[in-house]
Amino acid sequence: MQYTDEHIAWLYVGENAMAQPVRLMYFQNTLHIYQADHSAFVLKWPIYSIQALPESNGRKCFQSNVSQGFLEIPHAHPVLLTLEKEVQSNQRVFTRLWHQYKPFWAISGLILGVALLYLGVTKTLPWIGMKMISREYEVEIGQKLFDTFLEQEDVEDSATYWLQAFAKELKLSPYYPVQTFVVSSEEKNAFATPGGFIIVNSALLKDLDDYTSLVALLGHEATHVNQRHGLDNLLKSASSGLFLSLFIGDGGGISSALLQQADMLRQLSYSRSLEREADELSMKMMVLQKIDPRGMVRLLTTLQKDESNEPVSFLSTHPATEERIKDAELFIKNLGKVPLAEHEKLQFYWNCIKKHI
Repeated sequence: MQYTDEHIAWLYVGENAMAQPVRLMYFQNTLHIYQADHSAFVLKWPIYSIQALPESNGRKCFQSNVSQGFLEIPHAHPVLLTLEKEVQSNQRVFTRLWHQYKPFWAISGLILGVALLYLGVTKTLPWIGMKMISREYEVEIGQKLFDTFLEQEDVEDSATYWLQAFAKELKLSPYYPVQTFVVSSEEKNAFATPGGFIIVNSALLKDLDDYTSLVALLGHEATHVNQRHGLDNLLKSASSGLFLSLFIGDGGGISSALLQQADMLRQLSYSRSLEREADELSMKMMVLQKIDPRGMVRLLTTLQKDESNEPVSFLSTHPATEERIKDAELFIKNLGKVPLAEHEKLQFYWNCIKKHI
């Protein structure tokens, strides 16, 4: 059948497809396409999706981004004039909107760009900070954080003396000069600053039953120090303030941004994996020094028992879940039989600590 009707257009779908004769209707801002021979509906193109193409075979050509293929429409087709006007008008609307609100688009793009840059950079700042900050500088930061913290706390000098003597009997760190302090507080908590300052509240010491639990506690906190967990947490918390300091090389700015986090030291929490790592490395340290690693289980069990009576601050940042206790028990079981020794000095210092709190 030959189609010479001026109402016939030609639809091409696919690169090698034959031209399909179609009829067109335009209403409701949409071009409706039907088969030419029996008017079966084929598809529809919303006006916003239609674009004009160069002429082909002496016909006007159009395509849509909602489907493949293109249309060839004779110049005499009754829909062509309306379609061309609507397509041109539609294009002019977008062009007019772009030029009319160009400052808005520019500002919006700038804001979006800065926001994406900020998010990207602040995600990498902790990593950059960990690389930039030496262990020596970390000790300086830790000292400043510790001094800021002590402005609001009361150190128990006698108990601190004996706790420090206790800690010196342990090999807590090959990297930092670990210092331990007892703070007078009814809050059952312990935490460490970057650089090796470990603070133990008196209320927590009162709850511990034997010196192996204290070794486990100090080993746990020392692991956070040695693995730089606290520094990493502080850098993440202070990343907004570090945004400028790291890029202009302002070391004082880095220190200031971290010092602003001093009050958060007691609230900084660790992930389950970091807590498990701290528990296991603490127990490994105990085994190497022939100290009963079951002190970790006793420590966690004591804390969990206390939590059932009243909130324990230590658990909010070092959650002593049943899972951690089971992990510690399994770790000890896998160790098999390990040699243990009597530690008279540790027992003596432990007795002195308990006497002075």
